[in-house]
Amino acid sequence: MFAIAQASALSTQPKAYKYKAFISYKRDPDLKIAEALQSALHHIEMIVNPILLVEVLSTSTEKDDREGKFLAYQSIASFQEYLLIEQERYHVTQYVKQDEGAWLRRDFIGIEAEVKLLSVACTLSLAEIYREVEMLASQSLSPSVEA
Repeated sequence: MFAIAQASALSTQPKAYKYKAFISYKRDPDLKIAEALQSALHHIEMIVNPILLVEVLSTSTEKDDREGKFLAYQSIASFQEYLLIEQERYHVTQYVKQDEGAWLRRDFIGIEAEVKLLSVACTLSLAEIYREVEMLASQSLSPSVEA
């Protein structure tokens, strides 16, 4: 459900229309954004050229999403941006690939914060990302901060 809300939020962005959002299952990222599908073996269409990958963090997957999977995704030539979305509080971590290959990290905290997605040229508010997610009262009072 959370990934569907993310895909829906992205699809409402005017500049994002040339991109396609795909909800993934199992070992894949929770959401992949690519400019177009590419055919793979046996003419099965699949995303082999994602530019933006999104993971929704859970207690059981957070370490792997932040470390192992992120390192593996970096081997994808088209991969430019990575979002990690926490479920327990309004917090999104963004990694953007720099020209020299290093990854710049930014954290967005609080319902009022906005994430500028450079790979698809649009801005998403955390309010849009979390619009169908109910937080505990203590979490909903988190201040808006951009690190």
